[in-house]
Amino acid sequence: MTTPAETRQVPPIVWTGDLADDCTTGPWHGLVGRAERTGEDLVRGTRDAPGYTFETWWACVYAGDDPNPAWSTNELGGIIGGTAETAGGRVREIVEHAMKAIAFDRGLRA
Repeated sequence: MTTPAETRQVPPIVWTGDLADDCTTGPWHGLVGRAERTGEDLVRGTRDAPGYTFETWWACVYAGDDPNPAWSTNELGGIIGGTAETAGGRVREIVEHAMKAIAFDRGLRA
């Protein structure tokens, strides 16, 4: 016997492309997410702290065939940044949350 939670499983959001530079999601409830690395800067270290690479990312969510994004990081100030180890994952997570919010607003269970 299946439980209500098992019958309402939502397929995962799957990312394709180069996750370290430019990637998109497959269609998910009529939405497609996109994330693109827009820059990289080396932050020099000091005697007391090591240097690191700081990346910036832009991302958006497209709905259907509309060429204008339904949501983008412009709504958050333009870009998402972080260390090379964390920025890409962080921006993909933010896009997935935006996709789920848009799907929910449209009456879809996400």
